[in-house]
Amino acid sequence: MDVKGEDAVAMMGQAGELQLQGARWKRTRLLLACCVSCCFLLAALSVYLLLQHVAPKGETQTDSEMLRQPFDTADKPRAHLTAKETLPDKIDGQYFALQWEDKNGLAFTKGSLNYQNRALTIPRKGDYFVYSQVSFRGTRSNKLKNITHITHIITKLTSSYPDPTQLLSSTRSINGDPWHVAIYLGAVFHLEQGDRIVVNVSSVNQVDFTNDHKTYFGAFLL
Repeated sequence: MDVKGEDAVAMMGQAGELQLQGARWKRTRLLLACCVSCCFLLAALSVYLLLQHVAPKGETQTDSEMLRQPFDTADKPRAHLTAKETLPDKIDGQYFALQWEDKNGLAFTKGSLNYQNRALTIPRKGDYFVYSQVSFRGTRSNKLKNITHITHIITKLTSSYPDPTQLLSSTRSINGDPWHVAIYLGAVFHLEQGDRIVVNVSSVNQVDFTNDHKTYFGAFLL
């Protein structure tokens, strides 16, 4: 083969390689374009889902509202009162209404759940867990021989109904000398704004006022 023939063959080979490289480059560009498109679609989908989670359709939240959310619990009405020995006071002629400590020791009131005149006043309607424990103690002296049982009651007073409403009550018999009985009451109630909650007992002279953890009373909004 002469020189011209060899040159022709070489040029044909180079042309084939160029065509092959061109085809490879086209495939590479196509793959890159597909990858970029997929990345863009995934990014757009992620942004859409994030926006749907943060602000659902039909709802908007301001920055101040989002900042207030973690502190909502701190505004909930709640109170825990502890025993305070005072002169007895009958609420309906039969049972005595106990008085409580609302500031010192373990006692507190928060979220506008105020204590006044032996009662917790509900600041806004809702479902509240109301609880109380009263500890009683005594001896079988001649003065107390006629006492055979003691009663603990949580009572609701409301302006819409003239008579007190018993929410919870329990009665225990007295045995032994000396004797000691602790009665715990607690349950969930739907209460209206302005309702007042008090604790009543049948024998205030036998209530144990010696420690905060023996006789207490409280409520909190769920």
